[in-house]
Amino acid sequence: MEEIVKIEEINEIDEATDLAEIARKIAMEVEAEMNEKIERPDCVTDHHLTFVDILVFCAGTNEVKAPPYLVQRYGVEMSEAITIVNYWEKSYNERDHPWAGQFGNC
Repeated sequence: MEEIVKIEEINEIDEATDLAEIARKIAMEVEAEMNEKIERPDCVTDHHLTFVDILVFCAGTNEVKAPPYLVQRYGVEMSEAITIVNYWEKSYNERDHPWAGQFGNC
């Protein structure tokens, strides 16, 4: 019986080591993703991003409702409008917003 206990203990240590290694790798991947600069799709312009800012923060539109407004205003395809909004969401903290606060609550 003593050998079985020792083998179980070794298995527990191996499992803990494996879990710690897996957690470390996941943490490194998440950190790399967070530090990775988000590449801007070709269809996205500064005008689009500012327009979405205004829609969301001044007009009370949410990200789900923003694409049709982009289609209407800029004549882009719906798939491009969705790409624009997705990029807007992912890159918001990376971009400057020099207009923010200039118009009060819009």
